[in-house]
Parts: sequence; structure tokens; C-alpha cells
Amino acid sequence: MDKGYAWVVMMATCLLQILYSCLLTSFGIFLVDITETTAYSTGRIAWIGAIGATFCGVSGAFTGNFIDRYGCRKVVIVGSLMISTGYLLSAFVRNVNIQYFSLGILAGIGFNCYAVSSHVAASQWFSKRKSLALSIVMFGMSFGIFIWGPIARFLSFTFAWRGAMFVIAGIQLNGLVIALLLRPPPKEKKPIEEQVKKELEVQEKKNITFKLCDFTLCKDWLFMVYCVANFCLLFGHVLPLILLPTKAETLKISKTKGAALVSTLGACSCIGRPIVGYCADKPWFNRRLLFASSSLVGGLLSAFSTLLNTFVLLMVYSSLIGFFSAFFMALFASVGADLVGINKMPKAVGLLTTAHGFSFLSSIAISGQLCDFTGNTDASFLLAGVIQTFSGILAFTVYFIHKRRLRHKEVKINTLIDGKI
Repeated sequence: MDKGYAWVVMMATCLLQILYSCLLTSFGIFLVDITETTAYSTGRIAWIGAIGATFCGVSGAFTGNFIDRYGCRKVVIVGSLMISTGYLLSAFVRNVNIQYFSLGILAGIGFNCYAVSSHVAASQWFSKRKSLALSIVMFGMSFGIFIWGPIARFLSFTFAWRGAMFVIAGIQLNGLVIALLLRPPPKEKKPIEEQVKKELEVQEKKNITFKLCDFTLCKDWLFMVYCVANFCLLFGHVLPLILLPTKAETLKISKTKGAALVSTLGACSCIGRPIVGYCADKPWFNRRLLFASSSLVGGLLSAFSTLLNTFVLLMVYSSLIGFFSAFFMALFASVGADLVGINKMPKAVGLLTTAHGFSFLSSIAISGQLCDFTGNTDASFLLAGVIQTFSGILAFTVYFIHKRRLRHKEVKINTLIDGKI
């Protein structure tokens, strides 16, 4: 643990995150080209990305159970094949309804296999330096956002968008090679542990359906408010990745510069990830407060982005939104664990990713319809900013209520101790 082969696994999971970031970043580039070369509206095409992001989110709870049963290696292999098949089909079919399945459902579930497996594998191999390892893994996602914009634009310019998807299908097969590096960590188990494990295996298989449908955390109203905050947060955050190239086009900015805006967002997010990783375990670091603050600032930036009409100003916006996104995207899971306890973290992350999935669906679909109705992206960015700002307000509400709960709990414990003395 924390040494030797653990660093190989960490680099492998970082590469998985780079491949995973292709989901939304490249689609934002292809959205413009597909709309221009087909008879479909922006709203119809945007549903492809919406469905893909939704299935990538909502399948997280199920993927976690498959990882428990079959391991990260097999799940990543299946995910790689699903993604490649989805992109390959999309390169040849001409019916958008089929692309809803191939690039939406099939590739979306495959990308979720990458995302969940990378977090689980890194967590299994690291203990003392887990926060640092996970921040480096998430650095891969930010770096992927940085490079996938220019890659997608180059491929689309060179081979057209259908040829670009064919090439990406081949690139995603690298997940098969990465999967071979994800071997399970060595564990020294005592005989009694082996016996208990064997006794529980049968019971665990009987209860698998129940575990997949376990929503006991829904009874915790404060955590549900936090889920709503995450829904609103991702509703606003995903739109810059998708619509920045489209916004650039409406302002007569070249497609190359439009792709550069997305790359800048990813690059600045790369800068913020190591900062979060270094500070995460420090006693003075208040992740709940920083999560709420970064969510609020990100929302305000998107709301006021409607006033920006030059490439330089949009570059500044991309830089700021990328930097602040590094904080709330890296902290959402750990803040959820603070609210419900570390023992309930898997269930909490499952519900949070489900909320993210539905937010992807609604934000991309609604923004596409708004673009068709208004003829530009201003209404979409304004809506995203307002909703993400509301998520920051909810996050601050959760922060203060949870802080009050902790204070009351501490007073109660001290009272009990004084009574015994």
C-alpha cells in the first residue's frame, strides 16, 4: 500500500480519467459540426450528449456492485469495448435515434466504467496518501479536458466528424491495455477473515438486488438537500464544456479558438487539482465551506458571461470557471462523506452521481432547445449561472446546518461526560 506498484495503478487510473474526459469535451466540438452537416437541429443533436452524460451518471451505483463482484480490470475491459463500439456505430449510422443508443446509452455506460473503476482502484492501493492519489487521478480528467478539445477539432477538421469518431473509437481501445495494469492489491487475510468472507458470500449474492435499490440515505433530509445542490451545480457546470464552442461561433470566433476555450478551462482546472490534493487532509482546510464558495462563484461567473462578446473575455471566463471547478468537482464526494459518515460513502456517492446524471440530461436538453428558440447561447448561459448560483446558496445552507449539528453533538457529549464525572 502507498508504495511500489501502487504508483503504477495511480498512473493507470489517471490515464483512464484522460480517456473518460472525452465524453463531454469532444461532443461539444462535434455538436457544431454535426448540426452544420445534418438536417437535425441543435436541440435534437444535444440530446445525444444529454443521454450519454445521464447514463454515465445514473449507472454509477450499479457499476460499483459489478466492481465488487468482478474487479476493476474486467469492468474497464467491458467499458472500453462498449465505448469503442458506440463511437464506431456513430461513425457510420445516419439516424440520430440510433446515435442516441450508440453514443448515448452504450458509450455513456462505458465511460462510467472508466470513472468508477479509476476511483475504486486508486482507493484500494492507497491509505495514508489517498487524498493525494485521488487528486492526481482527478488531475487526469482536467488534463483530458485540456487536450481533448484540440484533438477533437484536429480530427474533425482532418477527417470530418464521422472520421473523427472512427479514430476516437480506436483511441478508446487503449482502455484494454490500461485494464491489464489494474491488478487487485495484495491482502494478508487472517484465517478467521477467510471463514467469515465465505459465510457472507452466499448471503451477499442473495441480497444483491436489495443493495442495488438501497436508498436509505433518502431519509436524511440534509443529505437530500445536498443532492439537490449537486444537481443544480452540475446543471450549470456542464454547459460551458458543451456550449463554449457554439457561443464562440455565434460571435464569429473561429472554431480553432472555440476549441481553445475548452482547453483553457481544462488547463486551469489542472492547476487547481493539486492544490486541493495538498490541502485536503490539513486540519485547517474546511472543504465544506470551500465547496459552497466555489459553487457560488462559478454560478455568478456563468450568469455574467452573457455580457462577454470577445475572445479575450471568454478566455478569462474559461480560465476562472476552470480553476473554481477544480475545487467543487474534487470535493463533492468528500463533503457527502462528511454529512453521512465514511461508512455510508459508497451509497452517498451513488446517489450523488445519480443526481449528476439527471442534471446532465436536463441541462443539455434544455440548453439545446433554448439555443434553437433564441438563436444564441445567452439564455442558456444565464439559466446555467442562475441555477448554479442557487446550488451555492443551498451548499452554504447545508454547511451552516451541519456545523450547528456538530456543535450540538459536541455539547451533548460534553454534558454526558460532565454528568459521569
